[in-house]
Amino acid sequence: MSHSVGDSMPFVLECVSCFRMIRLISLSGLAAIGMAIIVIPTAEAVAAVQDQSIEISARQQGLVRSLSSMRQSLLKPEDESNFNKKISRQYKTLLSQGPNLSATADKEVMTQGLRYRIYRATDPQVQASPFLMGQALLDIRRELNSCGSLILNKSSKERFREEVMVLAHGLLLDLLKNNLDARMFALAILNELEIRSKGPDQPRTDILGKVPETLQQVISDADAKVPDAVRAAAAVQVRKFLEKTDALPVVQMQLGSALRTQLARTDTEVTYQKTLIEALCRVSWPREIVGQATPSIFDALLKVVADPNRDISVRCMAARGFGRIGYDSDINFDVLAWKVAQLAVQAGEKFNEDPGNPDFPFCGSDLYLAFHHLDADEAKDPKNIKGMLNRAPRSTVVKDAYQLILKIVGPMLAASGEPVPAEDLQAVKDWTEKNVPADLKFDAAGIPVPK
Repeated sequence: MSHSVGDSMPFVLECVSCFRMIRLISLSGLAAIGMAIIVIPTAEAVAAVQDQSIEISARQQGLVRSLSSMRQSLLKPEDESNFNKKISRQYKTLLSQGPNLSATADKEVMTQGLRYRIYRATDPQVQASPFLMGQALLDIRRELNSCGSLILNKSSKERFREEVMVLAHGLLLDLLKNNLDARMFALAILNELEIRSKGPDQPRTDILGKVPETLQQVISDADAKVPDAVRAAAAVQVRKFLEKTDALPVVQMQLGSALRTQLARTDTEVTYQKTLIEALCRVSWPREIVGQATPSIFDALLKVVADPNRDISVRCMAARGFGRIGYDSDINFDVLAWKVAQLAVQAGEKFNEDPGNPDFPFCGSDLYLAFHHLDADEAKDPKNIKGMLNRAPRSTVVKDAYQLILKIVGPMLAASGEPVPAEDLQAVKDWTEKNVPADLKFDAAGIPVPK
């Protein structure tokens, strides 16, 4: 069984990934919380967990409604007419040809044009129409992308693009103090502030240096009136930023710090926790730069994996991170693989109580991807090989744990409603009990793995 499951897994996981995308969080609400798969022995405990989740969800929805109700248009009544009749043509010409923005008149035209394009997102009439909001987003994206398109000299083009992106960033900061729609609009634009775009001689995109700092500030915002939906939208943009760029290690760890702090909270919804983990999984640097060189991202994920009060789907997603975040040769994957096998047993037990639950294929895929690469590129990327099997190819413990978890992962991914056979579940459980690591520290500077 193990062999056939392993061979067919990449195709199955492609299907699971599609469904995961379909079921991703709605960043304007965060209303749904996946409590259905939490199995607790007593009716009183079930009621307590459900009451807490309802309270958390209700509070977040209230914050969303409150922020959505703000009406603070940054546009003046005459701004649209002035743009269309006076500066539209000049603005677009300057945008493509690249003026010297030290010229006062040119800079003023550029600022007015960007202000109109960006501030449109605060207009109540525009916000009331999904079509108009979509058009506003398309307009500014298209114009930022075309910035300096007619400048032939590469260095001149990059200098001009940086000047324009700095202007746009300052205006986007105004939107981040506005209502929910405006903040979502601004966050969706931040990763468009590109200085250099990916191309034949440019393997990665370079984004304005102020962008990660802004994203970190949004996620870390201490204002209790800011809904997690806003922080979640920023976390999504952190994930995209890390995917697009070769961020400096110090920048990665600063972003990771903001994400870790939010993940440590106990008053958040499941969908938000998963969004944070998805972003953390893109951090490719393994250790803190400032102070003690702790494997802080591993530590944060391990705390989630080991927390029995967390939703099982969140714990499995955190386990996936062991095979995907940045690592080095000091990480002992034997200990982490043992912990994932132990988690697989717990997930299998919960699965057997509700084998038809649609969340479990995601649990199965996450447990699998903790060990295995998704495609050939992930197995040979010299900078960041994916999967504990590839990261510790000589480890007998990792190989044994992988073969055993397939007994549990297979039925989850099959989604046939059939439970994990009792003998298979017991076999994995027996292995974890007989193979408790003598040293439960996966790293000299990391936290111990709880039994």
